Amino acid sequence: MVHGRNQGRGLLRAFSANRFFAALLLLLLIIATGRAEAGTQKGSFAFYYTGSFTDEELAWFQRFEVVVPGNILPAPQVDALHQAGSRIFYYAWSTGLYIDDPARLNPSSWEALVYRNRSSWLLNPTYPDSGPDGRFRSYYYDPLSSSFKKSWSQNLRSTLLDADYDGVFFDLVGSAAVPSYLQKVYASRHPKTAYDRALADAFRQLKRKGSLIFTNQGFFAAQHYFPVSDYDLTESMMTSWAWDETVHIYLEDKGLVERDESFYHAWPRMKAEVDDIQAKVDFYNPLVKMLHLNYTNPLYQPTGQTAWVNGVANPVYREAIDKPAIHYGYAAAKLWGHDSYSHNPTVRFSQDEIYFTDLGEPLGNSYEERSGVVLRYYEKGVVVLNPSAVGQTVDWSSPLVPPGVAGLQDLYTNVTVFGLTVTIDPTASSASGRVYPSGRVYLYRS
Repeated sequence: MVHGRNQGRGLLRAFSANRFFAALLLLLLIIATGRAEAGTQKGSFAFYYTGSFTDEELAWFQRFEVVVPGNILPAPQVDALHQAGSRIFYYAWSTGLYIDDPARLNPSSWEALVYRNRSSWLLNPTYPDSGPDGRFRSYYYDPLSSSFKKSWSQNLRSTLLDADYDGVFFDLVGSAAVPSYLQKVYASRHPKTAYDRALADAFRQLKRKGSLIFTNQGFFAAQHYFPVSDYDLTESMMTSWAWDETVHIYLEDKGLVERDESFYHAWPRMKAEVDDIQAKVDFYNPLVKMLHLNYTNPLYQPTGQTAWVNGVANPVYREAIDKPAIHYGYAAAKLWGHDSYSHNPTVRFSQDEIYFTDLGEPLGNSYEERSGVVLRYYEKGVVVLNPSAVGQTVDWSSPLVPPGVAGLQDLYTNVTVFGLTVTIDPTASSASGRVYPSGRVYLYRS
């Protein structure tokens, strides 16, 4: 790309005597170098569980509307995020809490208050459960206890006010996150009130106090959680860092290693699950925003170098941002008018300008499946998935395309295509040879 721009400057000098040609060539260079509306608005949301950002991380997260840091940030960083227009959410386990040693609790802490009231506030007041971390320190709330709900909402609201946060992100939402034997304890205590109804009512008490509510996978019991939620989350719906997409490579500065590539969920599974979620959104609360937290591993790119180990030549790879997986997750979410963020434990491997694209509003009632791809038109562009292992050529012509559109800018390659016909290739891994589906976002060009 740098080489191309340098060539362009040379051509401009060659045509400097003719202002018309110079102006025309400059216009073509602007198109070819990909100056588009990508990056002109705030991203939807981002997660990064930490208690403090570096300066570079803070600058990145200031670009998002919703930020979930997982802990209480330093006040100057909270102020900086708010000045940038971001909303900050406090992380809370929705169905229980950890207590390591009751005898060593701070008497003024929430944990101490819960433990003092354990007989009526907890489903397992006598013995801790193994819990999500397997360390046998987990206690589970009884959400129908009126004194518990009142105290919990007061404690969370006080936490938000002290931290100057805007809402609560509730993780492990719902009865499905409660051990089955404790679900039976709850049912025996409260046979007339479903657990999820009681927990949703506890969220509602907090919302009445002015908090935004962000649930994790509330869609599993949408009838209870969607009416009270402002946002709901899925995890690993489009991509994940698990599921054993293993590759053996020589990694720069690390030698021979075994690593996982990003895993792509196939279109049929994704279609069934997100169609069902969207139907619940439409029925229970069209205002709830569905957000998809995807996960990626680094992309392993060849360096062009060779390392010899025990007489065997190994191509050398380096870690890079997995741009194909990020664009796949983003484009897939946009098929339903949802948003995606692709998280990696190293923030720089989550970064891409695609999050800040201004597509305008989605058009039509839903996505379309045709010509071997899945697509959705927007006011300012179109998103597409190629779910297959072969290239697909698509003509975008449609009554939904605004008049005067002469081309499409591909935000993945940053190249403008003249006309409305493009070929979308699958994603091929240099490290493993695997072929994955692909996602692309195009902006209209007049």
